[in-house]
Amino acid sequence: MCIISDHRPSSRSFTHPKARITPTFQSTIVEDRYAGISSRLPAELFRPIIGYITHPPTLHAIALTCRFLLPDAQKQLYANIPATPSFSLSDSKYSSRSSSPTFAAAAAPQMHIAFLHTITSYNPALALLVKFYHSPSIVSYNESPLWDLTIRGLRMMHNLKHLHFRAFGGHPAAAELLWGCKFRLETLIWGSHSDESAFGRVLQEQDALRELYLECRDDSGSVNSIALAACSSLTALGGNRTTVEALLPGRGVRRLAWVPDLEDDNSLPLIGMEKALGELTTLSFGGYFSRPGLERVVYQLRGLEVLELVGLNDVAEISLMKHIKNLRELVVSCRGGSPVFPIPLQDRELVVQNLFSDCPKLLCIDIAHSWQNVDEIKYQRWIRGEDRPLIMMMEELSVLVVLAIRSDTNLRSKRAPFELIVSDSKCTESLAAVNAS
Repeated sequence: MCIISDHRPSSRSFTHPKARITPTFQSTIVEDRYAGISSRLPAELFRPIIGYITHPPTLHAIALTCRFLLPDAQKQLYANIPATPSFSLSDSKYSSRSSSPTFAAAAAPQMHIAFLHTITSYNPALALLVKFYHSPSIVSYNESPLWDLTIRGLRMMHNLKHLHFRAFGGHPAAAELLWGCKFRLETLIWGSHSDESAFGRVLQEQDALRELYLECRDDSGSVNSIALAACSSLTALGGNRTTVEALLPGRGVRRLAWVPDLEDDNSLPLIGMEKALGELTTLSFGGYFSRPGLERVVYQLRGLEVLELVGLNDVAEISLMKHIKNLRELVVSCRGGSPVFPIPLQDRELVVQNLFSDCPKLLCIDIAHSWQNVDEIKYQRWIRGEDRPLIMMMEELSVLVVLAIRSDTNLRSKRAPFELIVSDSKCTESLAAVNAS
């Protein structure tokens, strides 16, 4: 067992004869308890290692035991706020995705208050380290002290890149929280309502946005008047029909999560979206409330490779898949609040065979199979060429990038927004074979 410490060795400290490392001004002792050996090592040797650590307790230990490595540990700890205190999700779930994972947001207001007090009153330099901030359903408008702390904290997070925010109640919040902030977001998941009039300015200021989720209820037309130049870098969009109609056309969006709202009118024709729908590669279609029928959009989905249908309006929608010529993965999920699973078990094998026959590029079909709660939904995965399906957890689903935005208010799936879900090896091999051909 090794202990990392920043105490400088005395002149009597024994150095292993094989450890011929020239001491630097900032050095770290690595002490082997069993061999009784201490060696001076430059702190720089440990910094690349710390950059790969995503386990909060380990980072806490480094920060508390070594002052030379404290800035490196803080950089990792404060980049993503807040991590779950218990860290109940397995480390392996994050290790395959990125070196800067998105931990689930802690729901305790006290944690947010403590963090925001720290960066606004005690150590403002830490605010510059924050890249991810998640505050879904934590704060109410004008709530003391959290509301004012949130406003002050966001204005100090100059390097913030990813923000997920939702306030309780229907009071407009975007103007107070977002107008004039110095950060340039890449991802904005905005769960609050009644902010349509403020978002024109928000989207003009946040010109680096690549991923946006927004639900609009707009009778005034202010969302539709957003300049086309806003969000020119947008590649992923999520929201209800008003959002989709306002922000999808004329931009380079490739991934879309169309999540219906209670007030959406599914009977109205879709106007001016044919070109934008044809450029999509990934579509998650549906949510808690009813969605338009697939026949309304299927003939425009010329470039689509991944489709998630949240619920089936009619079993006949399955037969429409043959019109999506580039379809490689199909996910059929349960609609929120419905106890009925799509595609009855007794019919499933025949349906899958017909789909593989009708869609020559289709590699993988995932169908909701069983669930205990919204965090434990299991799917049957059918892979072309395999006789039996696999049982997969929801978070293991995708061959490609699957949009899975779910609103907190509608008790939908809790997959992270726009998350990259790593495929299993068989699906990857099949995809490589298709690409090679």
